[in-house]
Amino acid sequence: MKANTLVNRLLETDDDFDSELDAFEPDQIKDFTLDALEYNLDAQPEEVKDILQNMPRDFVMAYFKKEYARTDISEPPEEWWIEESGDGEWYRITYYTEYETDDGRLVELIRKVDEDGNHDTLTGAEVGTEDHRRMKNEYAHYKWLENNANYYRWVAFHGRDPLGEFDAEDNLVDAAKKAYLEAEQQAKKEKVEHRKIPHYLL
Repeated sequence: MKANTLVNRLLETDDDFDSELDAFEPDQIKDFTLDALEYNLDAQPEEVKDILQNMPRDFVMAYFKKEYARTDISEPPEEWWIEESGDGEWYRITYYTEYETDDGRLVELIRKVDEDGNHDTLTGAEVGTEDHRRMKNEYAHYKWLENNANYYRWVAFHGRDPLGEFDAEDNLVDAAKKAYLEAEQQAKKEKVEHRKIPHYLL
């Protein structure tokens, strides 16, 4: 039996996944795990394929069977963005992505978490759409650097460091000026590189 025939049968059945596999010989199951899933991935748009090939198997099967599934990021990355709420009020926040699939659609979600551990979904878009491209640009990594640079500039101008980003023994203004110039330079460099990378790989 060809691997893609097994995959088609798996995708069409409503039976338990393991029960369906029991009907096949071990070498046929091996063909499925090594070839069939890759065969189906290869048939997907490039941006969908590149994301799915790094997803857990259960999530990928849900995508092909047009069922609902969602990834779960239990520990978001600790790379804090510095943002301003107005009137010199600054706070830290980090953004991370999760994915969900339903009815054969792959959706990327942008979520945030603050220093108190409060999580919230900000936005989401179907992979491969223009909305998805705009979303990836809006939350590009170089903008994290730009946000930090804005804070460092504010610190250098006001002589205060409400978030405690700098060591107490440093000359605050000089340290903030240096950090601002470094962050701004790196942000410009990453912005150029950002435009060269397919949006779904960002």
